[in-house]
Amino acid sequence: MNDKSLLMLMRHAPYAGARATEALEAALVGAVFDLPTSLLFRDDGVWQLLPNQQADALGIRTHSNLISALPQYDITNLYVCSESLAARHLHQDQLTQGVTLVNPAEQQALIAQHSIVFND
Repeated sequence: MNDKSLLMLMRHAPYAGARATEALEAALVGAVFDLPTSLLFRDDGVWQLLPNQQADALGIRTHSNLISALPQYDITNLYVCSESLAARHLHQDQLTQGVTLVNPAEQQALIAQHSIVFND
């Protein structure tokens, strides 16, 4: 039984460099090794949650495809910062299904619940 858990703070836009992709891949690695893994999207990381992205022209993997594959790795706890959405004039109904909206106090509690927190 594993008493550790991983929370990835996803703060970077999907195609503004490699950080967002590398953070998603790190989450997948954690899950492969049976580490309970959650993701919290905030700041520009909320852009990763928009469906129907098409990064093929950039020659890289599309984040919406990676995110839709997360349940196959038992990563089902996806959270999004309510303030980050509001600052970018986005609404929860525009995002990938299954994302839980959290306010700053709930984010602090979420962070405290995890033994390992990575900030992309």
